[in-house]
Amino acid sequence: AAAKAADCQSSSSQTLAGHVWPSSYKPIKRLKSPSEKELLDAIQKHARAEEPLVIEGSQLIDVQKWQDISHLKELLQNREVLVKRSPNSRFRYFDLKKNSGKYDFNCSVEETHKTLADYLVEAAKIRAEGSKERMYLQETLSGHNEMADEFASWRWEILIKVSTACGWGLPDSNELFVGMLGAETPLHFDERENLFFQ
Repeated sequence: AAAKAADCQSSSSQTLAGHVWPSSYKPIKRLKSPSEKELLDAIQKHARAEEPLVIEGSQLIDVQKWQDISHLKELLQNREVLVKRSPNSRFRYFDLKKNSGKYDFNCSVEETHKTLADYLVEAAKIRAEGSKERMYLQETLSGHNEMADEFASWRWEILIKVSTACGWGLPDSNELFVGMLGAETPLHFDERENLFFQ
Protein backbone atom coordinates (compact mmCIF):
# COMPACT_ATOMS: atom_id res chain seq x y z
CA ALA A 1 0.00 0.00 0.00
CA ALA A 2 1.35 3.38 -0.84
CA ALA A 3 0.41 6.15 1.50
CA LYS A 4 1.04 9.79 2.11
CA ALA A 5 0.17 11.55 5.35
CA ALA A 6 0.62 15.29 5.31
CA ASP A 7 -0.74 18.45 6.79
CA CYS A 8 -2.63 20.15 4.00
CA GLN A 9 -1.73 23.65 5.19
CA SER A 10 1.50 23.10 7.14
CA SER A 11 4.07 25.62 8.22
CA SER A 12 7.28 25.28 10.17
CA SER A 13 5.90 27.26 13.12
CA GLN A 14 3.13 24.76 13.87
CA THR A 15 3.67 22.01 16.40
CA LEU A 16 1.78 18.92 17.40
CA ALA A 17 0.13 18.64 20.75
CA GLY A 18 2.63 17.16 23.19
CA HIS A 19 2.56 13.43 23.77
CA VAL A 20 3.43 11.71 27.00
CA TRP A 21 4.82 8.38 25.93
CA PRO A 22 4.36 5.41 28.27
CA SER A 23 7.50 4.33 30.13
CA SER A 24 7.35 1.06 28.17
CA TYR A 25 7.52 2.93 24.83
CA LYS A 26 10.21 1.57 22.56
CA PRO A 27 11.28 3.85 19.68
CA ILE A 28 10.75 2.40 16.21
CA LYS A 29 14.01 1.42 14.53
CA ARG A 30 15.00 3.55 11.51
CA LEU A 31 17.21 2.58 8.59
CA LYS A 32 18.58 5.34 6.34
CA SER A 33 19.16 4.92 2.58
CA PRO A 34 19.77 1.16 2.65
CA SER A 35 21.14 -0.88 -0.22
CA GLU A 36 18.69 -3.37 -1.74
CA LYS A 37 20.21 -6.23 0.28
CA GLU A 38 20.14 -4.21 3.53
CA LEU A 39 16.51 -3.28 2.83
CA LEU A 40 15.43 -6.89 2.21
CA ASP A 41 17.36 -8.24 5.23
CA ALA A 42 15.98 -5.56 7.57
CA ILE A 43 12.36 -5.90 6.46
CA GLN A 44 12.47 -9.71 6.65
CA LYS A 45 13.95 -9.56 10.16
CA HIS A 46 11.35 -7.09 11.39
CA ALA A 47 8.47 -8.88 9.64
CA ARG A 48 9.42 -12.16 11.36
CA ALA A 49 9.54 -10.35 14.71
CA GLU A 50 6.28 -8.50 13.84
CA GLU A 51 7.97 -5.18 14.61
CA PRO A 52 7.59 -1.94 12.65
CA LEU A 53 10.53 -0.46 10.76
CA VAL A 54 10.97 2.98 9.23
CA ILE A 55 13.04 3.12 6.03
CA GLU A 56 14.28 6.60 5.19
CA GLY A 57 15.48 7.65 1.74
CA SER A 58 14.44 4.45 -0.04
CA GLN A 59 13.74 6.18 -3.38
CA LEU A 60 11.04 3.58 -4.14
CA ILE A 61 8.63 6.31 -5.18
CA ASP A 62 8.99 10.04 -5.78
CA VAL A 63 7.56 11.36 -2.51
CA GLN A 64 8.48 14.97 -3.30
CA LYS A 65 5.68 15.48 -5.81
CA TRP A 66 3.12 14.14 -3.32
CA GLN A 67 3.99 17.01 -0.98
CA ASP A 68 2.67 19.48 -3.55
CA ILE A 69 -1.08 19.95 -3.08
CA SER A 70 -1.46 20.85 -6.76
CA HIS A 71 -0.38 17.29 -7.65
CA LEU A 72 -3.24 15.94 -5.53
CA LYS A 73 -5.69 18.43 -7.00
CA GLU A 74 -4.73 17.32 -10.51
CA LEU A 75 -5.09 13.67 -9.56
CA LEU A 76 -8.40 13.87 -7.68
CA GLN A 77 -9.98 16.80 -9.55
CA ASN A 78 -13.65 16.99 -8.49
CA ARG A 79 -13.95 13.35 -7.49
CA GLU A 80 -15.59 12.81 -4.11
CA VAL A 81 -13.42 10.78 -1.77
CA LEU A 82 -13.85 9.26 1.68
CA VAL A 83 -13.22 11.74 4.51
CA LYS A 84 -13.12 10.65 8.14
CA ARG A 85 -13.74 13.17 10.92
CA SER A 86 -13.02 12.74 14.62
CA PRO A 87 -13.89 15.00 17.58
CA ASN A 88 -10.20 14.81 18.54
CA SER A 89 -6.88 13.73 17.03
CA ARG A 90 -7.57 9.99 17.30
CA PHE A 91 -9.30 7.95 14.62
CA ARG A 92 -10.45 4.62 16.00
CA TYR A 93 -11.34 2.09 13.32
CA PHE A 94 -14.63 0.24 13.56
CA ASP A 95 -16.92 -1.80 11.34
CA LEU A 96 -20.50 -1.95 12.63
CA LYS A 97 -21.24 -4.83 10.22
CA LYS A 98 -18.91 -6.97 12.33
CA ASN A 99 -20.70 -6.13 15.60
CA SER A 100 -22.33 -9.56 15.74
CA GLY A 101 -22.92 -9.23 19.51
CA LYS A 102 -24.99 -6.05 18.94
CA TYR A 103 -22.94 -4.18 21.55
CA ASP A 104 -23.90 -0.58 22.22
CA PHE A 105 -21.12 1.32 20.50
CA ASN A 106 -20.55 5.05 20.23
CA CYS A 107 -19.19 5.74 16.74
CA SER A 108 -16.99 8.77 17.38
CA VAL A 109 -15.58 8.80 13.83
CA GLU A 110 -17.88 10.15 11.14
CA GLU A 111 -17.47 9.19 7.47
CA THR A 112 -18.53 11.43 4.59
CA HIS A 113 -17.56 12.02 0.98
CA LYS A 114 -16.06 15.32 -0.17
CA THR A 115 -13.95 16.71 -2.96
CA LEU A 116 -10.34 17.55 -2.13
CA ALA A 117 -11.18 21.26 -2.46
CA ASP A 118 -14.01 20.95 0.10
CA TYR A 119 -11.75 18.93 2.41
CA LEU A 120 -9.05 21.62 2.28
CA VAL A 121 -11.54 24.42 3.02
CA GLU A 122 -13.03 22.53 5.96
CA ALA A 123 -9.59 21.58 7.32
CA ALA A 124 -8.50 25.24 7.20
CA LYS A 125 -11.70 26.26 9.02
CA ILE A 126 -11.17 23.67 11.78
CA ARG A 127 -7.60 24.87 12.29
CA ALA A 128 -8.57 28.57 12.21
CA GLU A 129 -11.22 27.97 14.89
CA GLY A 130 -8.71 26.14 17.07
CA SER A 131 -11.02 23.12 17.20
CA LYS A 132 -9.73 19.77 18.49
CA GLU A 133 -11.53 18.06 15.60
CA ARG A 134 -9.39 16.42 12.94
CA MET A 135 -10.04 14.93 9.51
CA TYR A 136 -8.21 12.77 7.07
CA LEU A 137 -8.91 11.86 3.49
CA GLN A 138 -8.55 8.32 2.15
CA GLU A 139 -8.67 7.25 -1.48
CA THR A 140 -7.91 4.03 -3.34
CA LEU A 141 -5.53 4.86 -6.16
CA SER A 142 -6.20 1.71 -8.18
CA GLY A 143 -9.24 3.15 -9.97
CA HIS A 144 -7.44 6.19 -11.34
CA ASN A 145 -6.43 5.77 -14.99
CA GLU A 146 -4.38 8.95 -14.66
CA MET A 147 -2.13 7.05 -12.19
CA ALA A 148 -0.66 4.83 -14.93
CA ASP A 149 2.46 6.98 -15.38
CA GLU A 150 2.86 7.34 -11.61
CA PHE A 151 2.64 3.59 -11.01
CA ALA A 152 5.12 2.96 -13.84
CA SER A 153 7.65 5.21 -12.07
CA TRP A 154 7.61 3.17 -8.83
CA ARG A 155 10.40 0.67 -8.25
CA TRP A 156 8.06 -2.32 -8.31
CA GLU A 157 10.91 -4.83 -8.57
CA ILE A 158 12.01 -3.91 -5.03
CA LEU A 159 8.44 -3.83 -3.69
CA ILE A 160 7.77 -7.27 -5.16
CA LYS A 161 11.05 -8.66 -3.79
CA VAL A 162 10.14 -7.36 -0.32
CA SER A 163 6.61 -8.80 -0.49
CA THR A 164 7.86 -12.15 -1.79
CA ALA A 165 10.70 -12.41 0.73
CA CYS A 166 8.28 -11.79 3.60
CA GLY A 167 5.56 -14.09 2.22
CA TRP A 168 3.03 -11.26 1.93
CA GLY A 169 1.86 -11.87 -1.63
CA LEU A 170 1.81 -9.21 -4.32
CA PRO A 171 1.23 -5.56 -3.38
CA ASP A 172 -2.19 -5.09 -4.96
CA SER A 173 -3.79 -2.24 -3.03
CA ASN A 174 -2.64 1.37 -3.16
CA GLU A 175 -4.17 3.93 -0.83
CA LEU A 176 -3.68 7.65 -0.42
CA PHE A 177 -4.04 9.21 3.04
CA VAL A 178 -3.99 12.98 3.58
CA GLY A 179 -4.36 13.92 7.22
CA MET A 180 -4.54 17.17 9.09
CA LEU A 181 -1.66 18.00 11.40
CA GLY A 182 -2.02 15.86 14.53
CA ALA A 183 -4.38 13.23 13.08
CA GLU A 184 -3.42 9.75 14.27
CA THR A 185 -4.73 6.23 14.13
CA PRO A 186 -3.96 4.41 17.39
CA LEU A 187 -2.41 0.97 17.27
CA HIS A 188 -4.80 -1.46 15.58
CA PHE A 189 -4.86 -4.75 13.70
CA ASP A 190 -4.76 -4.68 9.91
CA GLU A 191 -5.69 -7.65 7.79
CA ARG A 192 -2.69 -7.02 5.53
CA GLU A 193 0.90 -5.93 5.84
CA ASN A 194 1.51 -2.23 5.12
CA LEU A 195 4.25 -0.26 3.41
CA PHE A 196 3.82 3.49 3.91
CA PHE A 197 5.62 6.12 1.86
CA GLN A 198 5.81 9.59 3.32
